[in-house]
Amino acid sequence: MSARTLKAYTLGKRAVSRMPGHIRDRMVSASQGEIKFGVAADFDNTLVRTDEARRIFSFLNTDESGTIGPLAALAMLGIPYGVISGNTTEYVEARCTQPLVDHILDSRFKEAIRYIATYALNGGFITLFEGNGAQDLASMREYNEGKQMPEEHAKLLTTAMLSCLRQFILTSKNGHLGKPLKIRSGGTETLVMSPIFENRVGVQKCILGVFEKDREALIDEIRRFVQRRSPEIFAELSIQPGGKHTIDGSMLTLDKTCAGRDFMLRFDCGHLFYLGDSVYVKDGKVGNDLSMVNNPSTTVLAVNQEAHNVPAHENVFWLGSGPDAANNWMTWLLIERANAVINNEPGRTDSVWQILQYAGLCSSSQ
Repeated sequence: MSARTLKAYTLGKRAVSRMPGHIRDRMVSASQGEIKFGVAADFDNTLVRTDEARRIFSFLNTDESGTIGPLAALAMLGIPYGVISGNTTEYVEARCTQPLVDHILDSRFKEAIRYIATYALNGGFITLFEGNGAQDLASMREYNEGKQMPEEHAKLLTTAMLSCLRQFILTSKNGHLGKPLKIRSGGTETLVMSPIFENRVGVQKCILGVFEKDREALIDEIRRFVQRRSPEIFAELSIQPGGKHTIDGSMLTLDKTCAGRDFMLRFDCGHLFYLGDSVYVKDGKVGNDLSMVNNPSTTVLAVNQEAHNVPAHENVFWLGSGPDAANNWMTWLLIERANAVINNEPGRTDSVWQILQYAGLCSSSQ
């Protein structure tokens, strides 16, 4: 075991030892193969470091936390792995899905690719693979078409956004939407002088530059507008803040909770361990990763920068800060599971060692 792996394993083991007994026992049972489980995670600041203020957007295969090896190795051991991100398909594909796919397909354990699923919720998209490395297009199409917003919902939502924004501009003291706003999309940066509307598959977006209190007031107005026009449609929609400068409207079924349930059903998981950095309750706001506790048989492992906003909950535990904490826990889980497989199935010893070597957790001489 390398010095880096030993450190990660030791820190991961220490975190597990601090867990409440029922969470620790559940985790140990999973590592020993006594329950069928899966692992899922948010992406930004959970698997890789992201600093939007400094425009630092890491890729899974270049981030120094080194999570790509353990992620791939979990799949190679037959543990389903899902990335559940609120970002766009292009964003998740470039920075997460493709690096992970390439990493697995470069190994001799190519069939592990079928244990991977990535969800890009800003567009309602899933990416799945067959054992030969090809995308599972039939399953993807079934999921993706089911997440599209009906036309009548999209029209009403657009009308509501336009109407409420027009009223805001007419009644605001300044008569405009603040200063010009720089928006980055992929490698392109645009100067926004007025609201931008985007109709994506599954999501209606309004990008605008206003103070947070103004955005909250606008969202309340949009919700009231939709509810007055059609209580039935309103009951099926989620209208909430998106990124730093957006208002997003989507179907209620297009959220992390539903994606988590889909993942568990799709891979027949008896339990799910979910990692996220937005597990908090602060100033009346609830982080979107905390919603995963609403699913049955789910343990939420918080990697928030700080622990003080992580709520007390029987199925929530703060692991530590950021991708390093996630990597430490995954390294512990991976090594414990590998040892259990070797002890219970000696015939798999060689392949398990090869998986650990490919993950960078041990050298060929060990």
